[in-house]
Amino acid sequence: MDWSSTSEINFEIINQAGFKCISEENDFFIDLTPSKDHTVLFDQASDTEQIFNYVELPWNSQKHWDNVKDNLKTLKNRLKIQKEYLLIELAISRYHRAKQNYKNIEKLFQGSSDEQSNYWLDKLIPKIADLVLESAEIIQKQIPILKSNSNHSISITKKQSACILANAFFCTFENRFGKLNPPSMPFFNLNQMFDMSSEHRNSAKIEKLKCIMAYFERVTDSEPAGVLTYSRFSLKNEDKSLFENSSKKIRKTVFMKKGKIEDCTGAIQVDFANKFIGGGVFNSGCVQEEIRFVICPELLVSLLFMERMSEHECILIRGAERFADYTGYSDSFRFKDKVVDKTKKDKHERILCDVLAIDAHRFWKRSDQFSEKYFWREIFKSYAGFSANYKPIDEKETVLPYIATGNWDLIQLISASVADRDLVYFTFGNEDLCNELEYINSLLVKKSMSVADVVKFNKNTKISLCIRDVH
Repeated sequence: MDWSSTSEINFEIINQAGFKCISEENDFFIDLTPSKDHTVLFDQASDTEQIFNYVELPWNSQKHWDNVKDNLKTLKNRLKIQKEYLLIELAISRYHRAKQNYKNIEKLFQGSSDEQSNYWLDKLIPKIADLVLESAEIIQKQIPILKSNSNHSISITKKQSACILANAFFCTFENRFGKLNPPSMPFFNLNQMFDMSSEHRNSAKIEKLKCIMAYFERVTDSEPAGVLTYSRFSLKNEDKSLFENSSKKIRKTVFMKKGKIEDCTGAIQVDFANKFIGGGVFNSGCVQEEIRFVICPELLVSLLFMERMSEHECILIRGAERFADYTGYSDSFRFKDKVVDKTKKDKHERILCDVLAIDAHRFWKRSDQFSEKYFWREIFKSYAGFSANYKPIDEKETVLPYIATGNWDLIQLISASVADRDLVYFTFGNEDLCNELEYINSLLVKKSMSVADVVKFNKNTKISLCIRDVH
């Protein structure tokens, strides 16, 4: 299925607003040139040894790697004789030390047709194992950890991405789960997804596994071609005067009651992230970020090397392909179908899809929205994402594309106006909210309100521009 054909977005309204989109002719993103700020994992000249700590890869420990390889080779041989999904659990449990069950592997297979299950056991699982077995040859360089307060990018091939995700599937990362996991890093194995520790949101785990299987079906069917770039940006300073003294006018925003952020091709698409990128994607989490990461599994690779975000940072990912469509949200989330992503590529063979991860603060108490502390926290967080220098200033020959966002808050209008960015704001079917926000924005624009005016108004009246929690 071509998922782009099912979009509910009215792109004509966006075009009429004059918003500039990402295209081959208008590409704002960094090139693939290795530098001190850019590790190109498939370029032998790219060297960051003196700068970074590195991810502990499964093949860094020869004893562990030999154990992994022996068990996956045994799995492949046994599946030729006995088509039994319990063999997957048996193989993983012989080198993966987590104390858990693997009941969701059973549920995944039992909930699928005989034809689907037989294909997975006969063809797909051995191919995923092959990706693991060839990983050390495909990924010959160390992968740097992108720490908090750094500005750095990592580019990898889609084949390297597939190898990394195959290792996550077979839980080969020794110290990326449970108490062994570094406290500043996300977890990085599928062991929690395989574990049915409770019925709470367990159905979401199964549906997310179906999305991941759809990904592996495609990338093992033919050699994946293309490149992905994962970038971390840190705001250099948090200067309130940039907003309090700004004469820039509040920009006109396009509001959409229908459509989804991920369907807004040509835009930078906001991921309302957890400070640990990916959030609970490898566990039971199943809201905006987790859903986006399983329908575009190459986004999951970022969890391997991204430290948690500080309050003035963002993460941008270029090139993640979409492999699945879905229905529902949270407990009602369901895998719908495999899809073919027909989005065009840039000159470096990266799909022209840019996902911007910024972690909004979750307000547990409504009164917190009126706090000056949180007002500035949200201002600087959104501004970090909207203003990140994707190319050096002297290299920019493009107009920065518009940003597709959602129910964070109208503080985004302030940040976007200072950063000279256009916004398309989705309210996800909430017509009343869409009309309310459109009215407020049109009033600000009609009265030619400056950023400084709006900041002053918010402080003096204590009327929060935070509309609602994004989660």
